[in-house]
Amino acid sequence: MSGGLELTLPMIEDTLNAVVRHDPQARDEGIAIQYLAAISGFVLAHQDFDRKQREDFIEELKRIMLQISEDVIRQRTAQAAPPPPQQEAFGIWKPEKK
Repeated sequence: MSGGLELTLPMIEDTLNAVVRHDPQARDEGIAIQYLAAISGFVLAHQDFDRKQREDFIEELKRIMLQISEDVIRQRTAQAAPPPPQQEAFGIWKPEKK
């Protein structure tokens, strides 16, 4: 598989909008995701792969999906997290005895 995928929000929105145009129920993201999985399976079935190659490809797709979802969640969490609270210094300072 190619290592250089370029996801953009416009590309994702265009893809989801295309699915919704064909089935308005796909406004539900769960349904939209099922359509994307079904489309992937349909396209994969038209490749000249044996069963093992297809299964390996599906496992690679699974790894990609997990990696991207974890990366996006991490980014969203970092953006949404408030900055850590400032802590006041605490302690007693005593000058050195000479």
